[in-house]
Amino acid sequence: MARAFTEWTLDPWMLALVLILGGGYVAAAHRQPGWPVARRIWFLGFGLGFLVIATMSFVGVYQPILFYVRAVQTVLLVLVVPLFLALGRPISLVIAAFPRAGARLETMIRIRPVRILTFPAITTFALVGEPFVMYFTSWYTAVFHSAAIRELTFLALMAPASRSSGRCCGSIRCRRSTPTRSRCGSPAPR
Repeated sequence: MARAFTEWTLDPWMLALVLILGGGYVAAAHRQPGWPVARRIWFLGFGLGFLVIATMSFVGVYQPILFYVRAVQTVLLVLVVPLFLALGRPISLVIAAFPRAGARLETMIRIRPVRILTFPAITTFALVGEPFVMYFTSWYTAVFHSAAIRELTFLALMAPASRSSGRCCGSIRCRRSTPTRSRCGSPAPR
């Protein structure tokens, strides 16, 4: 049991991703003086922290050896990491901190293909279907033989939940189109 807390591995690609995301978030939060501390903790502490745990702690070390550790890693990457990243509201932060880039980002969020890809039924299907496809095809064994496939798998596992969590946590805002319905289809707040 002690080895579970002392075994760590360095995953340079995930470390680079964590440093880029963390540095970008800190820079944007610095430009936005009133940005809540709780959101910084959710994004930097919990979101990126769980990403490090999922890829570089004992979970990352033992995932090719023990199936239950691989299952824990999948749950962390599919559900936990995207939720906390979304609670940090990085899209809202970019829109507030960088007005010109934020306007372009808002335009991209509103285009039809993005709205279709972030529709709750689509993201739910991808969220549930992706682990099944991974575990019941040759994708699962390919992860153990190729570092590039492993890193892309980590990103692929986080993608559907990131889209879904962005809608649920308010990272992706919807404009109200009528008094009773919002633009994304859920009832408008009163």
